[in-house]
Amino acid sequence: MLYKRWTTEEVDYLKVSVGNKKVPVIANQLRRTEKAVVAKMKRLGISQTKSHTGMLTMNELAKHLHVDPNTVKNWIDNHHLKSSVKITRTTRKFTFINPEDFWEWAGEYKSKVNFQKIDQHAILPEPEWVEDERKKKREFCFLQKVDHQRDSANVMSHLKGTFL
Repeated sequence: MLYKRWTTEEVDYLKVSVGNKKVPVIANQLRRTEKAVVAKMKRLGISQTKSHTGMLTMNELAKHLHVDPNTVKNWIDNHHLKSSVKITRTTRKFTFINPEDFWEWAGEYKSKVNFQKIDQHAILPEPEWVEDERKKKREFCFLQKVDHQRDSANVMSHLKGTFL
């Protein structure tokens, strides 16, 4: 069997199709074997859809947010977090979230996200307002702690007065 050179059009089609179509479909469209398509993907460095999309999987986002993946799934299903399903290689499907879409969504649904748990610059590009949200949360937690300590001190003084 002779080697058939890849045309610029074929390579462009491959780059656009990876993640949107299964390898067998791409191979059929290009009239090439699946093995040839996978080999070309590897040579081009696009064999992993996850790494070349610039997006986060649902599980990766959940890890960055320190929440269960089902929480992110719930946001997608019930709270309008934008996502897209992509196919990698032949069968695996992943739900991807564009970081910019996440931050836009998080700006609207601030009450659903604990910004203090998100490591700084873990999800890029991070908007400037995120640091303000972290500070608000830290201040709120500090004030709660002060109130709790004051309440505890009042209870202790009351108990001391009762038993003396």
